[in-house]
Amino acid sequence: MGCQESKEEDDTPKPQPQDPPIETSEEEDHVGHVPDDADDPEDTGDINDADEEIVISRQHRILFSLEAAPDDLEFRPDRVSKGAIHAPTRYEGRTFPLEAPGEDLELSFVHGYRGKDCRVNAHFLASGEVVYHIAALGIVVSPAGRAQRYYRGHNDDILCLAVHPDGTLVATGEIGRDPPILVWDTLSMQTEMEFRGQHSHGVAALAFSPDGALLVSAGLDDQHRIVVWSTKQRAALCSINGSRSKLLAFAFSSPREFVAIGVRAIEFCRFEGSTIVKRRGIFGQRGTYQTLPCAAYLPNGLLITGTQRGDLYLWRNRKLVGVRPDAHKGRVTALAVLPDRSLLSAGADGALVHWALRPRLTRIGSVQLPSEFAGAPKALEERGGQLLVGTACNILGTVALGSDASSLLGRAEVLTAGHCDEVWGLATHPRLPIALTAADDATLRMWDLSQQLQVATTPLSGPARAVAISPDTKWVAVGTQEGKIEIFDFASLTRRQIIQNRTRAIAVLRFNPASTRLAAGTHESEVDIIDVGSFARVGVLRGHSSFVNHLDWSADGRYLQTNCGAYEILFWDAQQCEQITASSTLRDTEWATWTCKIGWPVQGIWPKFSDGSDINALDVSPDRRLLVLGDDSRRVGLMSFPCLDPQSEKKYARGHSEHVTSAAFTADGRTVLSTGGLDASVLVWHVTEPEAL
Repeated sequence: MGCQESKEEDDTPKPQPQDPPIETSEEEDHVGHVPDDADDPEDTGDINDADEEIVISRQHRILFSLEAAPDDLEFRPDRVSKGAIHAPTRYEGRTFPLEAPGEDLELSFVHGYRGKDCRVNAHFLASGEVVYHIAALGIVVSPAGRAQRYYRGHNDDILCLAVHPDGTLVATGEIGRDPPILVWDTLSMQTEMEFRGQHSHGVAALAFSPDGALLVSAGLDDQHRIVVWSTKQRAALCSINGSRSKLLAFAFSSPREFVAIGVRAIEFCRFEGSTIVKRRGIFGQRGTYQTLPCAAYLPNGLLITGTQRGDLYLWRNRKLVGVRPDAHKGRVTALAVLPDRSLLSAGADGALVHWALRPRLTRIGSVQLPSEFAGAPKALEERGGQLLVGTACNILGTVALGSDASSLLGRAEVLTAGHCDEVWGLATHPRLPIALTAADDATLRMWDLSQQLQVATTPLSGPARAVAISPDTKWVAVGTQEGKIEIFDFASLTRRQIIQNRTRAIAVLRFNPASTRLAAGTHESEVDIIDVGSFARVGVLRGHSSFVNHLDWSADGRYLQTNCGAYEILFWDAQQCEQITASSTLRDTEWATWTCKIGWPVQGIWPKFSDGSDINALDVSPDRRLLVLGDDSRRVGLMSFPCLDPQSEKKYARGHSEHVTSAAFTADGRTVLSTGGLDASVLVWHVTEPEAL
């Protein structure tokens, strides 16, 4: 499936601009009709979180009371309806400490790269390492050992990245109402400069001048404003309205001259004193006014741009002077000038084309990128015979170039790979360091956590929201948004069967401890019980008033507990497929897992002023000492289990830039995985040992 762009606008108040008024000037030549609204198929669009309706329960439903006084409308899980939940007998009379656990979460690996809606955002550093970004993290990785280091100065999605000419400093731009541009050192991983107050909505593109004295940025505001910043004065020097449509990238021709290209836009800019002089490119009769996804200045001073239709355009000054039609089948997505003064172009067709520049633009040869690099290249850079490639399917890696750059030597080395759409499904192996994820990009992926590698990818019939591994590790079940349950062999990830009893999404799946039954929570407010073997539905649990999003089996496989979008907790006889309204009879039941976010041992997980939807997922460690959760504040939380008091201390780890949709322990309890929903990342956390007293 195609990668869809997603973001969440920051809701923090926008501070007043900190810089003094900036003088601007503009000189434009209008060539032909400029459309008022130019949409790039890869352009970023705003989304709004769907409001979830709270449905009042009917008689016999067991739920947390939502009643509150008018001056106290927060969700309070401690206000439980009489008889809803009960402390296990062994806990009666006991007290539990409010202190946070001695363990902590330490980020150990990040799977994913943001290429789906970004470009020119992966580069070699002077150290030979590679820098790129995903979610709210700037990442530096060594190609030799794939060891990662993390810059954590951002709080929201990073949208763009540029490297200073010294090969050490990096600038990254964020999304948000008053988005910061942070310049940081890739050796110390510390912030060196912060620029803000000039953009709104987000920062779409960044570039340093060849001497490193200037940093130029483009915003996501309606005017797509261009700002020039001084790295010496650490302040904005000037700004100007950039374009009527989104700007995608910059390229410098000299320390004071640059071009901005984008969605049906090309603007030639010159920095003079305290102003920017901007002149629009002239297409004339040679070319077609269209989106320009990439640009590069050639050694002879000409500018070359790739086009949405697959052509290469050559520009002198600001005039189109040459066209190389049909350079690629589909849009040209990336360009790289090589040390021998030749050119590489990459396109949506997955081809690398090698071009000679003299006496004219001549095709030398072409080669298809290795299969490891799925998706159109969005970042392309050569260093020492190694080609760095980042793709629209969020894959980043290197491949060796041949002697004429038209052939590739050796196999591809993937530095990181990830989903390219929203991720919700997460399951960990019951014994081994292996995990599975399923996402809206209609793929099922297997991760070897001992090597931190994506080792298998299997296409699904559609976007997926849930995945489960049977305890005997024979089966994998995946739930899709179209109501299908796809069954795979675990060992080969070969699809064996597709079950369709529903037309709406399957939100949660879980096998019973004996691997003989599969429970499926649906967006039709019911739970299906599936026989493992025949994979026929043998029962339906009816009683919830909203979509079923969490469930757990008892250790003996006799009972189920379920939560739904109306914050109900219901209990079931899974063999008779009947609701158990006398919940006290199950107070001493041992549960095989605990992932329900409403129940006796998790009453204290909710933050103050919670509305009940803040926490998306939780899991309990195998030794039942720790609880991990993912919330809407982009945090992965760690706390002691059980967690009964809202005042219980919690430890939070950050790295995601979107709602954390899933979190789970591995079998040994020493590793936690989390998925970032719309940021499409999978983060791996090490559970540190408590400090010795």
